[in-house]
Amino acid sequence: MAGFEQLLEDKGASIITSSYERKGFDPIPLCRDAMRMAEIFEMPLKGDESDIDTLEGILRGLHVDYVNGYLKGENQVSLELMFGVYLGQFILDKCLKQYGFKWEIIEGVPCIAKGRDNQVTPIARVHRHIVNCAKEDDVRGLYGVVQQLAEQVFGNKK
Repeated sequence: MAGFEQLLEDKGASIITSSYERKGFDPIPLCRDAMRMAEIFEMPLKGDESDIDTLEGILRGLHVDYVNGYLKGENQVSLELMFGVYLGQFILDKCLKQYGFKWEIIEGVPCIAKGRDNQVTPIARVHRHIVNCAKEDDVRGLYGVVQQLAEQVFGNKK
């Protein structure tokens, strides 16, 4: 993958960073931004299970850019926000919405929650994946754990 900033310059992409600051957080514009960015990276998101592997690939590429110093500052935060919100919306739609989870802003950060005791922080996971690219920070692991715990903890309490 080319350096992130060069890729943006070449493709003329723009990133929205302030969507999460609005009252009444709306994840949809950030999901659309993530989908557009994935297309620029030539790794389109399709809205199905294959998106988890696609996100893994995108984040591994962004990790390389991070390590090489191409990804930093506002650009890094924007990508983490976009792909983190996309991941969160995917998890919400596929396995948590049915149990009453929704987007909430907790300590200034969008996360998926059901009260204060049940939270998923996909933006933090995306950040750790980009910075560390370690197995314990992959998005497939988060998705699998959330699926399993949601069914075990909330499955009988619909």
